[in-house]
Amino acid sequence: IEHTDVNTILRVGSTMYFGTMFGLLYLDLYNQSWNLISTTQGLNDAAIWDIIEHEGSIYVATSRGINEISIINHSLIPDEDNRFDPLSRFNIYDMVADSNFIYFATASGMQKMDWEDGFLTTLSNKEFQKIKLKENSIVGMDGSLWILKEGTEEKHIISNIQDFDICGSYIWSSQGDQAALLDTATAQVWQY
Repeated sequence: IEHTDVNTILRVGSTMYFGTMFGLLYLDLYNQSWNLISTTQGLNDAAIWDIIEHEGSIYVATSRGINEISIINHSLIPDEDNRFDPLSRFNIYDMVADSNFIYFATASGMQKMDWEDGFLTTLSNKEFQKIKLKENSIVGMDGSLWILKEGTEEKHIISNIQDFDICGSYIWSSQGDQAALLDTATAQVWQY
């Protein structure tokens, strides 16, 4: 490994993927062989901020958009329909997906893309560093925690957040030397 900067990790079957500052590193767990996909193989940028798997492909978020990679032969899949072209001007920090949409936290706001037709919609102008899906909402962090209901209404939850995770109707968040637990059903908060 050229750097110790590993931004994200994803395991798919017998392969471990590591998003680094110099490309997508992957390890075949059976053969113990390491390989690197970098800008020389066609990545938009060397900095990989996030990785998700969807229907047989790996999608990597870079500081210059999205690349799709086959989980079968680890080759870049050309963006023949140019669906990811509009995202090439964005630094993409985080991605989440469901069966209908892929959501992007970018330097110019939160975007939603339809898997079917590639239609791209701006959901928020906030520069979220991290996003997660929660039922019919999206939770985003930009130093504060926000919930976007149905992709339209933004509601501020709590300030000075460093990280968060969702467990059912609860949201855990870290705030420096303490953690908070929010019950989204009752709005009750516990500080630890």
